[in-house]
Amino acid sequence: MKTHGEFNPSRRHLLTGAAAIAAAGLVGSALPAAAKAPLLKTQAPAFYRFNVGGFEATVVSDGLIVGVPKTTFVGPAAANVEKMMTDLFLPPDKLVMDQNALVINNGDKVALFETGMASVKRTEDMGLLIGNLKAAGIDPKDIDYLIPSHAHIDHIGGILAADGSRNFPNAQIFIAQMDLEYWTNEGLAGTPSEGSMRAARNSTQNVNEDKPQLRACRRARNAMRFMAWSGRRAGSNDRKETEPGC
Repeated sequence: MKTHGEFNPSRRHLLTGAAAIAAAGLVGSALPAAAKAPLLKTQAPAFYRFNVGGFEATVVSDGLIVGVPKTTFVGPAAANVEKMMTDLFLPPDKLVMDQNALVINNGDKVALFETGMASVKRTEDMGLLIGNLKAAGIDPKDIDYLIPSHAHIDHIGGILAADGSRNFPNAQIFIAQMDLEYWTNEGLAGTPSEGSMRAARNSTQNVNEDKPQLRACRRARNAMRFMAWSGRRAGSNDRKETEPGC
């Protein structure tokens, strides 16, 4: 006696099903085996490009800086910093910061703001700017101006490569005179700022050994004025007579 919904296969059903399974096996064996994809072990290039008026801007990563929250933030009590990190679902003992540089192209000149930590990197997650610039289609040799906002180790540490060679051999470096004088002062030896002082002296003095490549300006913003002028005056016959100084 059949119950409602019960299926009792006939001999014909069984033979039809067996034939279908056999045919599927033959078809499957005739197809080539799918190749195993290799592990790539790389991320997407770390850059982002956008336009500002007629200028093209590209933000490029130099990598990660990892610090300790309670010593990175000056002022708040360590317990308050740990609570803040925990409330943000972040590890209270590890602060991860992404270090970026900015490339501005006005169609005639290319300027790079900040240089990263290639010559002073502490881990392999730092000093990645050159590789990421190339991935973004920017040749370091095409950089006309380097403009560090100031001479901290993480802003001027990429002027030179780890082997002491110049990462940007054709670039003119612009930096504020006051900032340059402060961070290259040997009087900082023995202070917490000694590391930045040594890096600043090494990065800014070595570039002048065979040709003047450093221009200290009263204000760093004058470098941007110079760049804007260069693009506007490109090809002008009176360039030398009207070129502004720092």
